[in-house]
Amino acid sequence: MSGSSLRAIFLVAAVTVVAGVCVRLGFWQLDRLETRRASNARILAAAELPPLVLDRAGLDSIAEFPDRNLFRQAVATGVFETDDEVILRGRSHDGRPGVHLVTPFRLDSGGLILVNRGWLPSPDAASADPRPYRDAGHTRLVGSLQLLPRSTEDSSPLILEVDGYPVRTFRRLDADSIAALTGESLPPLYLQLLPGLMDSPATPPIPVPLPSLDEGPHLGYAIQWFSFAAIAVLGLTIVAWRGKVRKKQ
Repeated sequence: MSGSSLRAIFLVAAVTVVAGVCVRLGFWQLDRLETRRASNARILAAAELPPLVLDRAGLDSIAEFPDRNLFRQAVATGVFETDDEVILRGRSHDGRPGVHLVTPFRLDSGGLILVNRGWLPSPDAASADPRPYRDAGHTRLVGSLQLLPRSTEDSSPLILEVDGYPVRTFRRLDADSIAALTGESLPPLYLQLLPGLMDSPATPPIPVPLPSLDEGPHLGYAIQWFSFAAIAVLGLTIVAWRGKVRKKQ
């Protein structure tokens, strides 16, 4: 077999592999797009449901049907139990480093639910003193129900001292670790306070925005990968055609 034939075989094989990988990545982006659309549809459907009152019946509902109540708006009345509040490290707001303040909330019905109260500024994005933000009175909360993960990575608490006050911090929420702190089991969902419902939305803790409902860049990326595959095949076709033309000459 001549050297030119070997080069041709190598070129065809290389282009086939490159085109195949690009097509596979294109379909992968389309799969992510469909997943994003399904998630957006679920969030919109949950938003259309009437707010769930977090009394005993409401807690039973989210315990039995967590998927059905995910992203649903909920209303809770009770008091914060600040002795067991925790900080989530590594959070940002408008490009500023900070943390999230998460506090157990004792419902009037007697149950307990975690509440993500929002973002606090923190220069090191790891520590913050939660004491200035405590609310000891009876409170009515409105938020969105979010999934409370279990046995996540980085679920062990890291104790940091802020002005001599020990603060429990986590990288991510973990139901089992928080339940160990409170001494009670927790619902599979937690309450994330909604933006736009605070008297002073610019005053910490600043509620965390809900997920964006756009479709993201997946369709554009899919088109890009399919284009790369088409360019590779077209380039091979042009090279082969020019080779035939030169042979005829």
